[in-house]
Amino acid sequence: MCKKNRFLEQREEEKKKHEAAVQERFDVCQTECETTYKSTKSNWSQQQRRSWANRKKSPCSFFYRHSKQTEGRKDNQSWEYDEYVAFVESLKIFGANQQWGLFSYNVPGRCGYVCSNKYRDLLKSGYVYEPNYTCGKCPKMTNYASENGREDYYFRKYFAFIELEDPSSTLQTPWCHPLSLMDTKQKCMLAAIKRKAFEYCQEN
Repeated sequence: MCKKNRFLEQREEEKKKHEAAVQERFDVCQTECETTYKSTKSNWSQQQRRSWANRKKSPCSFFYRHSKQTEGRKDNQSWEYDEYVAFVESLKIFGANQQWGLFSYNVPGRCGYVCSNKYRDLLKSGYVYEPNYTCGKCPKMTNYASENGREDYYFRKYFAFIELEDPSSTLQTPWCHPLSLMDTKQKCMLAAIKRKAFEYCQEN
């Protein structure tokens, strides 16, 4: 079997795992929305109230604005180790730039937009490399056209990042998502080679 076909087969297997994990998280979030939240709060914004009204149909939008009711909000507090671990676990499932509400569900006290902002902080600090974002103090996602159709666009938009440093120390960096395209995997491999070469030079 040629290398390209083997890569495509492996990605298809990972895609099925990804879809199952996302569906499982959706079901859990939907159940949470149906059983826990009973009413709105007086200090909620208009967007929070709108997401609450549609919580049963769109738990992702709800958790983009809210954390679990049983957890205190920690929007402006510094991140702790267990939160980084949970963030990385969600990154393994969802990739980046999509479904931040579902992404944030297992991160204690953090809602979707806070996780999205944390991802941008990782970009700014150099922990994560992603060609889909502009560089600078306020990284913004760029618009681009896919060369190979809709599916290529999907994988390039959500799985093109490379984790260069991991604050949770649970990943062997540099790391890229199993659903990333071949060019991203090649960049990740090159980053690993450069790091080994640097470490070798430092030791000798």
